[in-house]
Amino acid sequence: MPYNLIFQIIVFSSLGAVVIILGRALPRIEDESVISRSRRGYFERISKKIPFERIDEAINVFLHKALRKIKIVLMKADNVVSEKLHNFGKKDKSGGPGILP
Repeated sequence: MPYNLIFQIIVFSSLGAVVIILGRALPRIEDESVISRSRRGYFERISKKIPFERIDEAINVFLHKALRKIKIVLMKADNVVSEKLHNFGKKDKSGGPGILP
């Protein structure tokens, strides 16, 4: 049961990451024929107040730091697994043979 929850969290996090990546990759195109005259003024005022460049730069910095930390954690986990695999081949403390020759 808890494994199902972990799997769901991973899947939905992955989907969220894909949506964010696609949203950043797509060009920002504004179709004026779709936006009505009454709403255009309101949305233009709001969009001028939002600093999209600063937000984009902050996201880039955050993603860069997060990916570097994830890389370090994965490298440490790889080292631990490699060490455990290496220790399986050694003899145990009682003097008997290990699993690997």
